[in-house]
Amino acid sequence: MSSANNVFVDLTSSPGSSPRSAVRGAPATVSTIELADPSLDLAGVRASLGALQQSIDQVEALRELLLDHANLRREFLAARRRAEDLDRQLADAANAASPYVLFCQRKYDLVRHQLESTQTKLAECLDALQERFDNSHELEACRLRYRDLKIRYDEAVSEVQDRICSLEAPLAAASSFGVIVPPDTARRIADLESQLARSQSDLQVARDRQSALASELRESATSHKAAQAEIARLEAAIKRKTGRLRTLNNNYERRLRVADTTTATHTAELGRLQDRVSTLDRDLQKASQRAQAAISQRDQARAAHIATQDRVSAALDTIARLEKRINQVEKSQKSRQDFESAIAKLQQEKDALAVQRDELLGQLGERFMEVTDLRAERDQAQDRLSSIASLLPSALGHKRTRSEFESPTQSARVSKAARSTSSLPQAGTSSHAPVSWSSIELLSTAAVGQKATKPVSSPLSAGPPGHPPRSVRSAAKSGRGSASSPPAASAANVYSDGDESSSGESNSTHVFDSDAAGSDSGSPESSRAKNEFGMPSGPLSDTELSALQPTTRNDLVDECNVRDLIESAPWEILAAPLDPLTFKSRGWFRQMKRLYASYEAEHLRAYWDSTHAFPVSITKCRASRYLDAFYTDRKQRRSRAGARWKSFFQQVLIGLLRGYCDLDLLLDPFFLHFPRPDEAGAWYPGIEYGADPGDLLDALTITDAADRWRNHYREWPEEYPALEIARLRGKFLSSSS
Repeated sequence: MSSANNVFVDLTSSPGSSPRSAVRGAPATVSTIELADPSLDLAGVRASLGALQQSIDQVEALRELLLDHANLRREFLAARRRAEDLDRQLADAANAASPYVLFCQRKYDLVRHQLESTQTKLAECLDALQERFDNSHELEACRLRYRDLKIRYDEAVSEVQDRICSLEAPLAAASSFGVIVPPDTARRIADLESQLARSQSDLQVARDRQSALASELRESATSHKAAQAEIARLEAAIKRKTGRLRTLNNNYERRLRVADTTTATHTAELGRLQDRVSTLDRDLQKASQRAQAAISQRDQARAAHIATQDRVSAALDTIARLEKRINQVEKSQKSRQDFESAIAKLQQEKDALAVQRDELLGQLGERFMEVTDLRAERDQAQDRLSSIASLLPSALGHKRTRSEFESPTQSARVSKAARSTSSLPQAGTSSHAPVSWSSIELLSTAAVGQKATKPVSSPLSAGPPGHPPRSVRSAAKSGRGSASSPPAASAANVYSDGDESSSGESNSTHVFDSDAAGSDSGSPESSRAKNEFGMPSGPLSDTELSALQPTTRNDLVDECNVRDLIESAPWEILAAPLDPLTFKSRGWFRQMKRLYASYEAEHLRAYWDSTHAFPVSITKCRASRYLDAFYTDRKQRRSRAGARWKSFFQQVLIGLLRGYCDLDLLLDPFFLHFPRPDEAGAWYPGIEYGADPGDLLDALTITDAADRWRNHYREWPEEYPALEIARLRGKFLSSSS
C-alpha cells in the first residue's frame, strides 16, 4: 500500500506539544491505524456500464424482433386466409362443376346407348342387305337360265314352224290334187299337231314363267332400291349420331381439360401458399427463437444491471463504514492537526467515492435519458404531425382573405423567415430545444427558404390570350397600381414561381385568373363579400345583376340553358391525363399519385365550377327550384373538395418532411388547382368582344377558346405555363427512382 494511502497518527506526544514538534523530534515507537483503500473497481463499473449498454441494445433488438414477429404473424394469417379462400373457391368450383359433370355423364351414357342400338340396327340392315345381294345373284342366275330357255324355245318354235311349213306345202298340194292321204301320214300329222299343241303349251308355260320371273325381278329391284334407301337413311342417321356424339365427346373432354387445368392451377396455388405458410412458420419459429434469445439476453443484462446496482450499494456501504471509521478516528486522535489532516484525507477519499458514485449514477441516468429522449422525440414528431394535420387550412388556404397591400410587418416576417430557413434543420435536430413555431409556420418558412435559394426564373406566362398579366389587371382594377402579395407569403400559391423581379415586385401567375369584367371598385359586387369563386357570396339581386357590363348576356342564364349545359358534362375535359413533369410513378410518388387520381376523379366538377361560376340572380333562384338547387350544390361541392384536398395534402406534407419533394411538386401540370381568393374565377357568358352566343354551350365554347386557362390547359398541354420553368423538369426523379 502506498504512503499516500496510509495515515500514521502519533499517539505518544504530550498534550502540550504540537504535532509538528512531535514529528521533528527523535524517532519513537508510535502506534498506527491502517485504513483500507476505499477505491472502487473501475473496471467492474465499466463492465457494468457496458453490460447495461448491451442490455439496452438487446432491448431495442427485442423490440425490433417483436415487430418482425408481429409482421410475420400478420403475413402468416393473411397467407392462411388466402389458402382458406382458395380452398373454398376450389370446393365451390368442384361443387358447381359436379352437376354439369353428372349431366354430361348421363348424356354420354344415353348417347352411347343410342349408338349401340343404332349399331345393332345397322348390323341387321347389313344382314338383310347381304341377303338381298344373295337374292340378286340368284335372280341373275334365273335371268340367265331364262335367257337360255328362251333361246332354246325360240329355236324349237322356229324349227317346228319350219317343219309345219314344210308339211303344209305337200298337204296343200295333195289336197288340191285330191290325193288320199295315207294313214301313216295322217297319224304323222296328228302326232305333229299334238307336238305343236304341246309346244304351244310349253311356250305358254315358259311365257308365264318368264312373266313371273319378270314380276319377281321387278319386286326384287323395288325391294333392293328400298333397302338401299333405308341403308342410306340409316348411314346418314348414323353419321349424324356419330357427329353429335363426337361433338359432345369433344365438349366433354374440353370441359374436363378446363376443369383439370383449373384444378391443377388451384392445386399449384394451394401448394405455393402451403409452401409460403410453411416458410412463414419457419420464419416465425426463427423469430420466436431470436425473441427467446433476446429475452434471455435481456434477463442477463437485467441481472448485470442488478449486480451493478449491488456494487453501487456496496460502495455506498463502504462510504458509510468510512464515515463511521472517521468518527472513530476523531474520537481516538489526540492531535488535532493530525486528526484534521486525517479527516481531510478521508474527506477527499469520500468525495472521490461520491464523485465516482455520482458518475456511475449520472451514466446510468444518461443511458435512461437517451431512451427517454428517443421516446420524447418520437412523441414530439407524432404530435407535430398531428398538429400539422389539425392546423392545415381547407384546400390550402383558399378561404384565407388577402389584403390588397402587403404590410411592412408582413414583409419583414417573410424576409426573416427566408433568412432563418438555413438554420431550420439545425434547430430541428435538437430534441430539447423549445419549439416556438407551429408546423404550418415551419413549412411556410421552409417553402420560403427553398424559393429564396433558387435562381430567379421567368414567370409562368404573360396571361391568357388577349388578356394582360394578372398584376397589371389587378392594378388596373384597384386603380392604385400596387403589386399583389408575394407568392412566398402563402404556401397555397402552388402555381407561383416564387422568384421576385429586379424591381422588387412579385411576378404572380395568371393561370387561374378570369377576365371578370365589371368587378372594379365602382361596381356593386365589389362592396360585397366574395366567395371562393371570386363572386358574391349569395345570388345577385336584380339591381346588382343589371349593374354588370352591358356585354354580359344575363338572358342566357335560364333553367333550360343551364340544364343543357350540365347534361353536356363539360367538366369531363379535365379528366384528360397529363404526364408528370417532375417525378416518376415509383415508391412514395406512386401512392401519392393514386390518392390524387381518386380525389380528382371525384371532384372534377368542383374544379370546373371554380373557373366557370356564372352569376344567378335572386329572382331566377326564387322562380326556379332547379336553379336554386344548382346554386346551393355548387357551393357544397367546393366545400367537400376542400376537405378532401386537406386529407390529400397531409400526404404531401409527409413527403416534404421526409425530404422526397418540396413545394415545387404542386407546380407539376399533373395537378389541378383552385383559384386563389384574389384570382377571380367567375364567368360572365357573352362578355367576349363581338361574341353573340345563342345559348350557354356556345358561350362556353367561345370562353374556353379565348381563356385556355379555364380548362387548366388540358386541351392545349403544350401551352402549360409550368413547362417554361427549367428547374421543374425531372426535379424529383432521384427521389422517385
